[in-house]
Amino acid sequence: GARPSSASKPSTPSMTPTASRETNDVLAVFGEKKEVSSIERTKFGKLCKKHRKPLNALIKQTPRLLAKSFAPLLRMPAVLDFDNKRSYFRTQHRRRDARCDPIRLKVRRSEVFMDSYHQLRARTAEELKAKIYIQFQGEEGIDAGGVVKEWFNTLAQQIFNPNYALFTQAGGKACTYHPNPMSYVNREHLQYFYF
Repeated sequence: GARPSSASKPSTPSMTPTASRETNDVLAVFGEKKEVSSIERTKFGKLCKKHRKPLNALIKQTPRLLAKSFAPLLRMPAVLDFDNKRSYFRTQHRRRDARCDPIRLKVRRSEVFMDSYHQLRARTAEELKAKIYIQFQGEEGIDAGGVVKEWFNTLAQQIFNPNYALFTQAGGKACTYHPNPMSYVNREHLQYFYF
């Protein structure tokens, strides 16, 4: 019996179930395998996908359509163009900001942590989503963003101030901190951590 030569037959690698699963995982990570939402599998979804260019042109011309009659398209990410998604996101973000009254803080530069704590501790999470305006007491300045940035930097430094005993350096490293087990020396330490 002569054996058939292996050169005459093309070799095809056999995929085990494990190898197939690994391949699918890799494809999913790199975006080559797209998932389709259940609405995209419907006749309506297929129709929208087929006519995505005119739909996107209409939405670009009249963005408020996404908030009303075209709202189902928000559940079909493959149909909407990036520009329309971005425009919708920004509109929703502005609408959320408009619902919240801005927070105006007046703080002393020497007591940024305590003044901020006392003025912000009673605010709800929803209120804290609003725009923050800062005025340093005794200073004239129009807050166009620079004063808020300075306030955040100063507040972050003060949170790690050893006098508040909230945090200690971890292992002597200058930029790594962990909660101070001795923070109880400060009567309001738990409220400060919550803040």
